[in-house]
Amino acid sequence: MGATTWEPSLTKSKRSNHGGGLILVLIMALIMIFALGVVTTDHALKHDEAQSIRDCLERNGPYMVMKHTHDSTWYLLCQIDKTHWGVQAVSKDGFEKTAFSKGDGSYRALMEYMNRIATSFKGTLPWMH
Repeated sequence: MGATTWEPSLTKSKRSNHGGGLILVLIMALIMIFALGVVTTDHALKHDEAQSIRDCLERNGPYMVMKHTHDSTWYLLCQIDKTHWGVQAVSKDGFEKTAFSKGDGSYRALMEYMNRIATSFKGTLPWMH
């Protein structure tokens, strides 16, 4: 028998990559959950700016954390851009309750609202234990 030679095929195999997008989405969701430990919910998306607030918190972290004066809700404040601010409300177990901007989206409008319902919080967020 003669020697066998191997020649690589010049044609590329066509593999379906339909699962790649799903895997990417799952990885991104896990990153969002573990960065601040907040589990996002669909409820917040009723506010147009909710995704921008999530992105801001993911990118920059919270500018300030506040806690509701009578409820087990924590507020993560973030500067979305030069003039707009937003807040993500999070339950004690780390689930997003909502995310929104107040009034004209300014820091002043947000803080006028926040100072009526919450105080500054320093410490470990309860869902990060």
